[in-house]
Formats: sequence, C-alpha cells, structure tokens
Amino acid sequence: MNCVDEVKNEARIKAGNLEPWGNYFELRGMEMENLLSFINLKDCGKLLEIGCGNGFNSCVLSKFADSVIATDLYGQDSKSHSVGMGTAKELTARLAIRNCELVSCSGEDLPFKAGMFDMVFSMYTLEHVPNREKMIADVKRVLKKGGLFIVIVPNFMERVAYYPVIFYADFLSAMWHRLFTRSSGRISKKDTMTIVSGDDNLGIFERMKKNRPHFPLPEPHGAYKNYFDEVYNYLPSRWKRLLLESGLEEVDIFSFMVLPRNLISLVFRRFGLDIYKRLSWIERRVGGNPVIKNFGQNICFILRKA
Repeated sequence: MNCVDEVKNEARIKAGNLEPWGNYFELRGMEMENLLSFINLKDCGKLLEIGCGNGFNSCVLSKFADSVIATDLYGQDSKSHSVGMGTAKELTARLAIRNCELVSCSGEDLPFKAGMFDMVFSMYTLEHVPNREKMIADVKRVLKKGGLFIVIVPNFMERVAYYPVIFYADFLSAMWHRLFTRSSGRISKKDTMTIVSGDDNLGIFERMKKNRPHFPLPEPHGAYKNYFDEVYNYLPSRWKRLLLESGLEEVDIFSFMVLPRNLISLVFRRFGLDIYKRLSWIERRVGGNPVIKNFGQNICFILRKA
C-alpha cells in the first residue's frame, strides 16, 4: 500500500464525517496518485501548501516532506470557497500528523521569511485569489533558490464542456424538487441547497436570481467578473503567461485529469466512481501529451525559482 492509500483509508475510517461531499477522500486520493505518477516528491524538504482546505493534501504531502506548513483563510468564506482551518486542524489531529503546522493567512500575503521553503504546493486555489499576480510574486519570494512551485489550476475545458452540463442539470433538478416535491409536502435536503431555494416569500425566479445573479449563464467559480471572463482566463496560454511573468522558470506542464469525471458521475450515478477508477490509468498515460494536456479538466504547472 502506498502513502496516498494509507492516508486515504485512514481518513475514511477516522474522519469520514469531515468529508465535504461523498467519496471526497477517495477522489482526492486518486488525484494525488495521478499527480505523483508525473512527479517525484521524495525528500522535498520544507514544504508550504497554499489553500489547504480540509487538510487532506497536506496530510499526504507530509509523508514526502521533512515538514509542511499548511495555510488557508481562518474562517469559512463562500466567496473564496474556504472551509476554514477548523476542519484541517481536526483532520491532522485524527490522523496524528506530527510534521504539519497550520497557519491562517491569505495567499496574497504570506507571513514567512524570504527563501524559507524548498517547495510550494497549491491545488485549485489560485483561481480564487483576487490578486493572483501578488500571490505568485509572494510564492517566488518565499521559495529558496532552485525551489519548486507546483500549482494545479482548472482548465478552460472544465468550464466549457463539463460545468454547464452540471449547472443546468442541477437547475432542472432544483426546479423539479421545488415544484413537485414541495407541493406534495415532502421537503428534501437537496431542495434546501439548490439554486431556487431560499425565502418562501419570493417567487421561484426571484429566488433563482438572488442566489445566482449571473443566470442564465453559469456562475463563475473563481474570482472573476463573469463566466466568459473565467473561461478566457482558464485558457492554458493565459495561465502560463500569468505564471511566467513572475520570472519563475517552466519545468513541466501536464494534466492529470483528462477524463470527464463529473459527467461520468452524473450519467452513471452510484456506478460513476467505479467506472472512473477503472479508467483512471488513461489519465496517467496521456496527461503529458503535448496536445491532450491542453484539453484536460485541470492543468499542472511545475516552476522553478532561478
């Protein structure tokens, strides 16, 4: 059993109630396994994670580093999708992770000395930071000379080909529950969480507009003005330009999620995860292809401080 499997299985047993959604540890574990098939994290020294979320990735990274400092915003923040540091504190405690320190801070203002880290890791965080240039510059500052910045960001394909399907499927499901489930006297959990939920004094479309002001366009997931602004800035060329303008040097670029995982789950429901697991070898086989990597759901940049 590898390190990722050990953390994943222990987390499911000891901290299953900390999963933000079903099979979270399983899916994040698969992502980390795919990532590690492209890079070698052995003996990576002192490591900083920006945007640690519930701390699962930090627990995995702690197996490869001398020490890990995991950062995120202190409290819950729906705009930045931060879950707060309380969950990460609980998870690292339950898994008895001894070499991971938690620090509350913004990625735009890292409270660390220059040249402090051998590696900085960030997964699905940069898109939520309003001043992305400032965060990248601060990452460069805290890296040692020759240190690596591993940053995983969503790719435009996720926004164009997959997210709208999920968004409108959720909308139609919400409408169905609101119009028929509620009218029959049954109120489901899903009904309270969807885009038409809210104040019963408001009509369905008023609630929808209040909860999703960009409708009928999908809501931007990151810190962007609108859906089209987000799609444009998710282009691989835009990410690459943003990162290289900092003066960091390109080491490698690849995608470790080229399959439409969300659509597989939507279509096959409870069988979706098993189907994706059986096909996940494809991610590792083709994610580094010069063409295919530009059309994955995510894209990973490995950069070095000269």
